[in-house]
Amino acid sequence: EALGYSLVAICWGVGNVIGGTAGGFLARPAVNLPSLFQGTVFATYPYLLPCVASSMFAFVGLVFTLVFLPDLRDVARLGAVVQPPGVAPAPSPYAYVASARRCWFILGIFFCISFLDYGLFEVYPLWAISTIDVGGLNWGTAQVGLTQMCGGGFLLVGNLVLMPRLLKGRSPLALHRVGMVAMCVPGFCLFPLVSWCCAGTLWVYAALLPILFLRIAGPGVIFTLTFKFINDMARDPRVRGGVTGVGQQVGCLARIFSPTLSAKLFAWGTASTLPFPLDHRVVFVAFGALWGLPLLLNLQLTDAEVARREEVAAGHTTDDEQQPLLSQKKP
Repeated sequence: EALGYSLVAICWGVGNVIGGTAGGFLARPAVNLPSLFQGTVFATYPYLLPCVASSMFAFVGLVFTLVFLPDLRDVARLGAVVQPPGVAPAPSPYAYVASARRCWFILGIFFCISFLDYGLFEVYPLWAISTIDVGGLNWGTAQVGLTQMCGGGFLLVGNLVLMPRLLKGRSPLALHRVGMVAMCVPGFCLFPLVSWCCAGTLWVYAALLPILFLRIAGPGVIFTLTFKFINDMARDPRVRGGVTGVGQQVGCLARIFSPTLSAKLFAWGTASTLPFPLDHRVVFVAFGALWGLPLLLNLQLTDAEVARREEVAAGHTTDDEQQPLLSQKKP
């Protein structure tokens, strides 16, 4: 099961990284490849090519969905069972989430990490292409795409190599906590050091890649563990799919606001004349500090509350489904 969640997180994360990489390489093709694109519509609209490419990927996904995925309505009809007499009907996923303390904290964590991760996805290329005098690297889009391509390898290493080793001797909840402090906080707030010490030199890659590793591998581990917590937080198998869907809605809500707010804060910082930390580094300081929110929510949970359903069924942990959020005491 852990490997399955790792693969889900890897596919999702690698898709994000490859998308950013492809966008960087395909943007402004008339500038990067003038022999092929100068004088074409792509010179007039420099970001049309990556938009067309992403639309084609979406179309391929649509074809695969229509051809290879089963109709869930047919699956539901085949697997339908008669409700046994005397058994209460399954609650709605929203009612289930509202009644279970752990769901609030786990989904709160998922909202926070989704907000932070997508925010930095927006800010990183803006920071890299900014001029050195405002704390950037003065890079082109191709250089940004190249470093993001390295992120795909970092994600694989983090989930398939690093996480299994870190889980030995510690619980998933403990690793979740350690990953935030040791990987995500430095991986999100140390980018200004690269510009300060190495911008405009060949040493910039040596300084950037370790921080980029923490930035990619850290959230990769955190998301994998959080996906597992979300899937296991529904003890009633009848609402498991619905509760997981609620979790994805929470993540999507964070991704609606995060890019815009993060980009606006970055733009404000580059124009600011205030001293540190309210200068061009403000967005990275904010990212580092805001990781304290999911960490605080993590500290409200216990290992029993994020345990697998099988452990609850076997009696190794307890589960109080209807306990109110604020009245349940930690054991």
